[in-house]
Amino acid sequence: MKSNFNCYNYIFHSCIPVSSKLTSFTEMDCVSKTLCLCFLTVKTVHIFGSKIPFLSGIRFFRLSGFSNSSQRKVSITSVECAKRTFSQSGHMKETAMGKNKNTSETSPKKKLKVAVSEVQKLIENKRKRPNYFVAVQISNPDIHEAIQRIQDHIIAQNMQFIVCMNSTATLHITLMVMSITDTETHDRALKALRNVHEECNDDMCKNPLRLEFCGLGHFRNRVLYAKIKENESFERLCNLAECVRKHFADFEISSSDQREFNPHLTIAKIDFSKKKHKVLKKIEPSLYETFVNEYVGCETVVGIQLLSMTSPKNEAGYYIGENLVFESNISSSSKEASLVDIKEKKKDIRTKIANLARNIFK
Repeated sequence: MKSNFNCYNYIFHSCIPVSSKLTSFTEMDCVSKTLCLCFLTVKTVHIFGSKIPFLSGIRFFRLSGFSNSSQRKVSITSVECAKRTFSQSGHMKETAMGKNKNTSETSPKKKLKVAVSEVQKLIENKRKRPNYFVAVQISNPDIHEAIQRIQDHIIAQNMQFIVCMNSTATLHITLMVMSITDTETHDRALKALRNVHEECNDDMCKNPLRLEFCGLGHFRNRVLYAKIKENESFERLCNLAECVRKHFADFEISSSDQREFNPHLTIAKIDFSKKKHKVLKKIEPSLYETFVNEYVGCETVVGIQLLSMTSPKNEAGYYIGENLVFESNISSSSKEASLVDIKEKKKDIRTKIANLARNIFK
């Protein structure tokens, strides 16, 4: 270390011009020692920096050093993308910081892999996007009129909301949504629907499911809907939805919506994916406060349906799909037997009437 100090001192004095302002030998000696001390400090930091955590975090904007073998001046800057350290002999080493030839060569390949994976994710998400749903249709004209009245009231206050109103011809209660992308999956979905129909048919025929709609609710002021009265029928509807999920799961068809089942009759919906809806921030409660507790009507569920979201609507304006109606399971022979019984009873009644008439006229 002492030899290095003398070396720095000698070089400093040899580099100072005669016309320097430091005319005093004492001043020159003081500055020389100070400058050499700085060089020694820097060198110490570089030597012990890797061993002492505190020193390893120190960075210098410009350094100068000299080799023992040849008193050659070397300068480095922290702007360079390299980590430079000094060896014990005073020679300077350089190691790349984050720059590797292999890395630079493979970076385009990595970028391509990332791009391909992102495209694959987009395709996968598009495939999983729901395009079919299981539902029960709401066809009661009284309910249609009540919903139309609410929609007209909102539109009368703000014409912009006309684009987010659901057509009364498409009114339904959604039980499950799913993604069906091929014929084989569609066939499995139909089999699952038939199994649901077979399990629930007798119960629906003996004790028809009647849903009462009363009052209005909303989801984050973006979806306006008519509430279903929470009674025994509401619980049966929830059980029907659970039955649908179970049978479809048996055929390896899962729901695209993992949220808790919350049955509702949609009146209006803001869809921000549609350009015309972007101007609408929310459906203000003040627009429909008159109908908040309005009785909408009652619907008797007559069947269960598997419907397509993307196919064109039918002539009536409703979704196209499979519709399984709940019917009595009385066999044809039983029906014929019951008809015979009715005919015999009619004959007995006629005979009794004839006998009464004879007695009266006697």
